[in-house]
Amino acid sequence: MKKKMQLAALVSGLIVVAAVMFIGYRIVAPDDPLNIIPTPEHGVIKDVNAEDLSVKFGITSTGPTKVTDTLIELHAYLGKTPDATDIKLGDYMVLPSLSVTQDTDNQGAISGLSNVRVLVVGINSFNGKNGNNTPHLVFQFKDALVDRTMGVAAAPYSYIDSGIQTYLKGNFVSGLENAGVLSAYLWAPSRAIAEKYNSTSATIIADTVWLPTEWEIFGANTFSVSAAETVANQAKLEYYTTADTRKKGLSATPSTPTYYWLASPLAGTITGAGDIACTVSGSGDAFVEYTFAPAGGPLGFAPAFCVY
Repeated sequence: MKKKMQLAALVSGLIVVAAVMFIGYRIVAPDDPLNIIPTPEHGVIKDVNAEDLSVKFGITSTGPTKVTDTLIELHAYLGKTPDATDIKLGDYMVLPSLSVTQDTDNQGAISGLSNVRVLVVGINSFNGKNGNNTPHLVFQFKDALVDRTMGVAAAPYSYIDSGIQTYLKGNFVSGLENAGVLSAYLWAPSRAIAEKYNSTSATIIADTVWLPTEWEIFGANTFSVSAAETVANQAKLEYYTTADTRKKGLSATPSTPTYYWLASPLAGTITGAGDIACTVSGSGDAFVEYTFAPAGGPLGFAPAFCVY
């Protein structure tokens, strides 16, 4: 009888081991918020020199699962190594596909983009600003995705409550989820945005997906409101050191640099202009766009998000 019990225990143990090997580094558990419990090997760098983060962490799954598995590893890695010493600016993830439903103004529809690259453009960039203190990586799309307007309702221009902010907080987050970028691994930093065109004060917002400010891209105020977006409340995304690093093409024509939106309103007044927002030009320089209300002219947009 004792031998039978020992044999049964051995068989049971082998089944558990086989199940773990089959599942990989994940064990499904109903009480875990993501139904994922990592093994002790979770968050270990496998190839320190790889720029593709899925290769860096030895991910072998495919499709959206590959993206999710990479985020799982990044989350565990940042928990162990808050300074992210083995992650380099310019390292990247590839979203095998990305589709986003258009917003209520019939803008921003993204259908069937493939192999969409998002770059590491900052490492703990927001910590020490506006009360942020969370180990994180900042990702931004390598290319502007499609053209769309800012969707401002009326003058004076404001990113806050604009059509594009609403779209990025809603439809775009859902599109990322479907691509494998689970919201559970995204962190919304507290960021200061000038309240409106020609404003002298800032509002703190905390969005999961967002457009960077002029300071975050350039590390200075060229056209943005210096009284509202300041060195004290603005982060600098460290990847962007030259005009060439700031250039982005549209996803459909990535080799041709395009103009793309920033969140910052313009400082000052330009006679005859309507609502005005800061942009990055096709040459990678600071620029402004005369976005006459209500819709404004369409430009590319390259959202950013933080993983923690």
